[in-house]
Amino acid sequence: MTEVTIDKTIVIEDVGSISELRCPRCAGQYLHQLNVVVFDRAEDASHVIRTTVEGGTSRTDVVPNAGSGNPSARRDGLSILFWCEGCDAKRADPIELTIAQHKGCTEIGWRYRPAAKFIASGS
Repeated sequence: MTEVTIDKTIVIEDVGSISELRCPRCAGQYLHQLNVVVFDRAEDASHVIRTTVEGGTSRTDVVPNAGSGNPSARRDGLSILFWCEGCDAKRADPIELTIAQHKGCTEIGWRYRPAAKFIASGS
């Protein structure tokens, strides 16, 4: 099983009228969105409604929360999958920005393979 890094550091750069999100691996600015996944879950429910939007299509299914990819341990969540031109994450594991609800708070972070394993793999 591949080790996954959970990183709460969100780096952005002010570029005038907007801010740009930076890659958590290489700090690159060219992040390309691959898909968006929305998780709709009643509090502590065993199943979650998962909707994925990718490549001009959408898919909705009801799946067990365990193993669903939901970034929230108890409620709703969403994730945006990216690949980065700087570290070419498209060829290896993409990086994922996650947003989760937990006890009324909104949590944001990254999920990705650690940089050392990414670089060592040559992928």
